[in-house]
Amino acid sequence: MFVTTPTQFYILRFLLGAAEAGFFPAILYYASIWFPAQWRARVVSRFYVAQPITSIVMGLVSPPILGLEGTMGLHGWQWLFLIEGVPAILMGLIIFRFLPDSPDDVAWLAPDERRWLTGALAADAAATSGAAHGSVLRAIADPKVLLFGFTWFFFVGSVNAYYNSMPSILAAKTGMDIAQIGQLTVVGGVIGMVMLLGLGWHSDRRQERYWHMLLPWAVVAAAFALLALATSPTPALIAAMLIFALYLPSQPAFFAALSETLHERHRAVGIAAVNTIAQFGAFLSTSALGVSRDATGSYDVGLAVIAACVLIGAALLNRLRRQAALTR
Repeated sequence: MFVTTPTQFYILRFLLGAAEAGFFPAILYYASIWFPAQWRARVVSRFYVAQPITSIVMGLVSPPILGLEGTMGLHGWQWLFLIEGVPAILMGLIIFRFLPDSPDDVAWLAPDERRWLTGALAADAAATSGAAHGSVLRAIADPKVLLFGFTWFFFVGSVNAYYNSMPSILAAKTGMDIAQIGQLTVVGGVIGMVMLLGLGWHSDRRQERYWHMLLPWAVVAAAFALLALATSPTPALIAAMLIFALYLPSQPAFFAALSETLHERHRAVGIAAVNTIAQFGAFLSTSALGVSRDATGSYDVGLAVIAACVLIGAALLNRLRRQAALTR
């Protein structure tokens, strides 16, 4: 909130990325040492649900916060960073103090509950198909980790470019102003939240992961193709709602499948490696979408490329599904 030059912004943005890099893989690893596999998609979906809730809340509160322009000598965007940042600092302190590392570290589990939970987690670990490696580098170079990583590279990496430019894309495709796009984001967030919890629950109930991703990814690819071709608001809005409804909700099944594949010793670093590969995809796709927009004057080519990348990700995911079937 106090930056005054582009250089300061780049430095702080880099430090923010470095600071938050371990959060996501650590959360997913943490879930895997507390919850047996049959509940993992639901658990991850309930963690993920914070994202659409955030979209809903921020879509509602950002305009009035930005309206604080000049209050106490601060710009509206400075108030936005302040009000977003303080709760994160407080929550970090609370988690550091109160969040236990494992079931062995808590007094609120009865002895029989602790024995059941640790036994179930040990059975999951014994059933994991992934091998234990002698070093972190060998764990990262595991062919399954790399295949999961490049699957995520094409799916999440490409779609992140859309989300980074979503207000501009939807404004160009629908003619909506920023307030209307904020309302659309709220509606999309509600749909995404319902679908997220529903798909996570259904994946656990059926104890199936891959088709809970493959079918949504096919629809997401079609939605991006529709958005690229749309010349009127209605098809563009339909495409945007389909992306809201299926892009994020299909992700808990992915990380449930990944955690069930990796050996417990390498689960955290494997998840981190997969996420890192995807972030390279996000960097490349965001840059490519901007270049495409500047070169052609529209987002259509970039959106069509995103559709193709999602299909490539789905093809790699289907290969993972076949490999998993062979190991059963």
